[in-house]
Amino acid sequence: FDAHFADDIAGQMLSVDGYGALVSMIKSAADELCGGRLVAALEGGYHLVALPWCVRRTIELLLGDAPAPDPLGVADGPGARGFEEVLVRVREVHSL
Repeated sequence: FDAHFADDIAGQMLSVDGYGALVSMIKSAADELCGGRLVAALEGGYHLVALPWCVRRTIELLLGDAPAPDPLGVADGPGARGFEEVLVRVREVHSL
């Protein structure tokens, strides 16, 4: 969970909602490809405020619960952009 924008270790720009979007995609793939079976492991995440919110969002979505609002919001600055834009670029680069 060290890709959260508040975590200084990785310098990434994910928000709690961004983690939620990734978890939703992974859960959908697990539902489609392997009967919903999924393994999750907690690793990384050193910002003591962001970490529990990212973990909470993951658990909420895996349980099918409505997610709580993201109290931390999104990152400020030129590096903050939606994951959709990044995903489109990754697909272009890798011909996916």
